[in-house]
Amino acid sequence: MLKTAIALSTSVLMMSSVCAEPTAVTAAEIKTMLSGNSIEGTWSGDEYRQYFSTSGSTTYSQRGARKTVGKWRVNEQTNKYESWWERAGWAGYGVIRDGEQLFWTSSGLEPQPFKLIEGQHVDWN
Repeated sequence: MLKTAIALSTSVLMMSSVCAEPTAVTAAEIKTMLSGNSIEGTWSGDEYRQYFSTSGSTTYSQRGARKTVGKWRVNEQTNKYESWWERAGWAGYGVIRDGEQLFWTSSGLEPQPFKLIEGQHVDWN
């Protein structure tokens, strides 16, 4: 009985050390991760892809909709990604890593999952 309790306690401790807490991604990491790459995810249930050029422009492509071009930057003081769209202006979003999964975060918004895709990929063909 004691051996079983010790084995169970050891297993629980090992599992808790493996299950990492979600962590905020720094501004430098965000810039390196996004520059010249694309992401794919869902935003409020809608599938999208977005490309982040090294020059600061970004192209957003939602499945079945016209592409939109905006601007992007990273704010070193707030550790946030910021995007600019003609209809909305500038808005900032945090990035959280939970294991291998990435999420956009913002006040009043459920975390929105996305995955990184190397290179430029905004077409749905």
